[in-house]
Amino acid sequence: CGAKAVSMKNTSFFGGRKIPLHKVMMVIYFFLASGFNGTNKQVIESTKLAPDTVTDIINDIYLLMEGDLKLEDMTIG
Repeated sequence: CGAKAVSMKNTSFFGGRKIPLHKVMMVIYFFLASGFNGTNKQVIESTKLAPDTVTDIINDIYLLMEGDLKLEDMTIG
């Protein structure tokens, strides 16, 4: 058949990161569990990741959420 297997990680939100997948999932978990009100410092201490890495992941989460919003989702009344 000659088909080549492609990891779903490579074509998703998780692709292109140099850290293990479980670390990305930990950042997402702590971010969501904090109710979007936690500090990056708490996530950094819990995951032992570099501050820039945590900030990049959280910024990507915000971009993902922003891309999912539609105009009618933001209309009041």
